[in-house]
Amino acid sequence: MVSGKNAKETGLRGSFRFIRSVKYRMIFAFSLLFIGAMTIVQAANYYQFINEIEHSHIGALVNSLQIGISSIETQFLDAESFGISIMAEDLIQQALTDMPDKSSFEYDIMLRRLSERFQNHIRAKTSIHKEYLINTAGEVLDTVLNVIPPPLQAAMVMGYPQGTKPYVTGVYRELYETTRIDVLSLVRRIYRSSNTAGEIGFLVMDIDAKVLQKSLEDFELPGDGYLLLLNAIGEPVFAQGANFPEGNKLALAITGEDWPETDSRLLMIEGVRYMCLNARSDILGWHLAAVIPYSTLMQAARRNRLFTFVLLALCIIIAIVLSSVIISRMSKPITLLLKSMKEVEGGNFHSLVHYSGGDEMQQVVDGYNSMTAKMEALLNQIKKDEEDKRNAELYALQAQINPHFLYNALNSIRYLAREKGADDISRITASLISLSRASLDSDKFITIKQEMDLVEDYVEIMKIRYGSIFCYHCEIEPDLSLCVIPRFSVQPLVENAVFHGILPKEGGDIMVRIVSMDGGILIEVEDTGVGIGKEELGIIESQLAGGKEETVLTGDRRLMKNIGFKNIDGRIKRYFSEGYGLSIISRSGEGTMVQVRIPRVEADSHIQAIQP
Repeated sequence: MVSGKNAKETGLRGSFRFIRSVKYRMIFAFSLLFIGAMTIVQAANYYQFINEIEHSHIGALVNSLQIGISSIETQFLDAESFGISIMAEDLIQQALTDMPDKSSFEYDIMLRRLSERFQNHIRAKTSIHKEYLINTAGEVLDTVLNVIPPPLQAAMVMGYPQGTKPYVTGVYRELYETTRIDVLSLVRRIYRSSNTAGEIGFLVMDIDAKVLQKSLEDFELPGDGYLLLLNAIGEPVFAQGANFPEGNKLALAITGEDWPETDSRLLMIEGVRYMCLNARSDILGWHLAAVIPYSTLMQAARRNRLFTFVLLALCIIIAIVLSSVIISRMSKPITLLLKSMKEVEGGNFHSLVHYSGGDEMQQVVDGYNSMTAKMEALLNQIKKDEEDKRNAELYALQAQINPHFLYNALNSIRYLAREKGADDISRITASLISLSRASLDSDKFITIKQEMDLVEDYVEIMKIRYGSIFCYHCEIEPDLSLCVIPRFSVQPLVENAVFHGILPKEGGDIMVRIVSMDGGILIEVEDTGVGIGKEELGIIESQLAGGKEETVLTGDRRLMKNIGFKNIDGRIKRYFSEGYGLSIISRSGEGTMVQVRIPRVEADSHIQAIQP
C-alpha cells in the first residue's frame, strides 16, 4: 500500500514527467512557484484593497449622511423653538380653550386675530409659510384653511406627534396658496400654560421644502446612487438621484428594527446588490439613507483587479524569461558533462569538462575529470594485466615441459635402482615421484589424508638425506581425514620447520596435530628448533597482516616468498575468508608453533563450492 507521502511524491514526479529535460523542468517549477507566490500576494492585495475601498467609501458617506441629518435636525429644531415662543400666549391659549361658537361674530374676529398674530410672527422666518392651530376636536382654526391636510391627518390618526416631540410630515402641495408650493408641516402639541396640565391642541407650521434641498445640496453620491429621506412613519420626505425601483421596500428596510450598528448593509433588490447606508435622527425619528449599487462602489476595485491581472501577466513573463536565463547558466555544466560523457562512452577519455564557476558544480566537474582520468588509467592497467596474464600462461605451458621430463626421468631412475638392488635410491625416487605428481595436479584442494601423505613423502626424503637428526610425529582426528584443504598447506610448513628450525640446531622434534575446534579445523605444526627472533617475527607478522610480499628476509629465508607463510596464509584467506588463516608463536632458542585455521568442509559435498 502506498503511503500518503509516497503518493504525493509520485504525483509530483508524474506532473513533471511530460517535461523530459531537467533544465525545462527547473524553469517550469521555478515559474510555477513564482506565479503561485505572486497570485497569493496579488489576491491578498486585491482583498485588502476592496476592504479599504469599502471602509473608506462607507466611512465618508456615513459621515456625510450624519452631517446631512444633523443639518436637517437643526433646521426643524430651530423652527420648533420658534413656534414654542408663542404657544403660551393668551390669544393661543384662549383660542384652543375658550373659542366662541362658529356661528357667532366673535368667532370670525378670533380667527382674524389669530391670522394677524401668526403673520406677524412668521415674518422673521422666511422658510415658514404659514402657522395655524388645530384643536382637540380636529378643527382647523384658520381664516383660509378649513380642513387638515391629508399627510398631517394620516399622522394624527397614527398618534403623532408623540409627547413633546415634534412631528414633521412628508412633502406635499399646500392647499391655501394659488402657487401651491411644496411644504412640510411641523406639528407640536400645545399644553395649558396654567398649573392645570392637559393637552389643548396642536401648532402647525408649514415649512418650505426647499429647506431640505439647501441642507442636502452639497451631498454628492457616486455614479447612480440614490438619496432618500424618510420621516418617523417611513414616508419618503425627500429623494435625490436615480429612480430607485422599490422605494417602499427600502423604506421598510431602513425603518426596521434590525438595522445593524455599522450603519450599513447589503440589500438585494430585483437581482441587483445595493449598499445601503443610514443615518438616523433620534429627536425627529427621521432616516437619511444613501443607496448605491455595489458594482458602482466597486468600480475602483475592478480597475485595480484589471491592473492586478496585467501586472501578474507581466510578472509571469518576466519570471519565465529570468528563470530561463538563470537556469540556463546553472545547467551549463550539466550540458557540458552530458556531452563529455557521450564522448567518453565512445572511447575518448581525453574529453575533459572545462568549468570554473567556483560552486558545487565545480566540485562535480573536478570529480568527473578526475574519475575519467582514473578510468583511463584503470583500463590501461587492465589491458596490461591481461597481457601479462597471457604471457604468464604461455610461460606456464612451456614450463610444464621440465616437470614432465623430470617425472619421466625419476621413473627411469627408480626402475634402474630396483634392478640394481639400491633400496634407498628406490624409496627416495618414489617419494620424489609422488611429490612431482602432486605438483603437476591442477586440483587446488585435496583431502587432509592426501596432504599428510605428501608430508610423509617429504619426511622420507629428508630422513634419507639427513638420517635421524629429527623425529616426526603426526596426530589426526579420524573423522577429519576426508575434509578438504588447499594443496600444499602443511608440507611447506614442515619444510620450513626442517630447514629453519631443526637443521640450524642440528636436531629436534617436529609434531603435526590436526583437531576440530569451534566448528572448524585447527592444524598445528610445532618444532623444537632454534625459533624466530622478535625482529624477524615482527617482519613475518607484518607480511601476514598485509605488508608487501616483496619485503623478505635475507639468506635462505628468501624461500618464504614462494612457499612460505605469506603464500599459505594468502591462499587460505582467498579461498575461504579473512576469518581464517595462519598465525605464528615462537621464542628464540625454544622452537616455533605455526597454527592454521580453516573451515570444516567435507570432500564429497562442498569441495566444488569453495573453489574460486
